[in-house]
Amino acid sequence: MRDDLKKAWVKALRSRKYKQGRRFLKQEEPAGSVSYCCLGVLLEVALEQGVLTGTEQSGALKSTLTTEVRESIGLSTDDQEHLICLNDGDIEHYRKDGQVVFRRPPATFNEIADRIERGEVR
Repeated sequence: MRDDLKKAWVKALRSRKYKQGRRFLKQEEPAGSVSYCCLGVLLEVALEQGVLTGTEQSGALKSTLTTEVRESIGLSTDDQEHLICLNDGDIEHYRKDGQVVFRRPPATFNEIADRIERGEVR
């Protein structure tokens, strides 16, 4: 991934401009707000910076980046899967009452930004 894109992504994750969501790149909430997973923020930043044109990733409620988008951004499949686990948590199982039991709880955008800066995402 280009260094300037990665820096802009980390800045956006820390900016509080984006409400963190789970499971989807971008999702409209019932109250009218919009939430993003960390990959959704990356997609928005890539669009803002002109790395993508907007036609590569269409359709609501997608949970992963397309191969075309990942390749344009420079994100590997392994890094995408790692980021999904960070953002959404590593689910161990669901209890009978519907509650989720996490092996590792979801990370905040700031925690994800820290990990990106430490080189966990190339």
